[in-house]
Amino acid sequence: MGRLWVKALVHEVGVRKRQEVVSRVLKPGGVVFGDEGWRKAVGEGIYQGWAAYGGELRKIYNRSAFVLDIRQPQSRTGLTQRIFDASACAVPVLTEWSPELEALFDPENALLCFKNLEEAVEMKNRYLKDRQEARKKGEKAKRRVLSHHTYLHRARIILEKINQFRE
Repeated sequence: MGRLWVKALVHEVGVRKRQEVVSRVLKPGGVVFGDEGWRKAVGEGIYQGWAAYGGELRKIYNRSAFVLDIRQPQSRTGLTQRIFDASACAVPVLTEWSPELEALFDPENALLCFKNLEEAVEMKNRYLKDRQEARKKGEKAKRRVLSHHTYLHRARIILEKINQFRE
């Protein structure tokens, strides 16, 4: 029972961290799309409702100055699909740093990575002032995603691994 309580507490702390980062980074003028939980978390002024994956989400990304990415509360590491989707649109991604970024991207040149709330706010302000630099990072991320991280690339890697066992 104690472990369950600790896991629930850790999850709640993660939720509150996400709320604070989203609220502080996106105010004023930013918006959030997602499930109804965000309405309560950030309020009516920021919450814009659900966005369907695909064309609707792509349009939202393409209208954005940047896309904010924060891991799920239960994840200490790992990447979200948002990093790949927004990068494929050449939109700068302001993302929480994770060790996996080093292996999959050139985070210093292709993403806007932060390790704490103060860094996130500072980066947002810096890149909103220099949108051309932010767009350059978005373009580099797009090239990386399209050359290494599409479903076609993943399927090829899987088939290569399977074929290793046939030899």
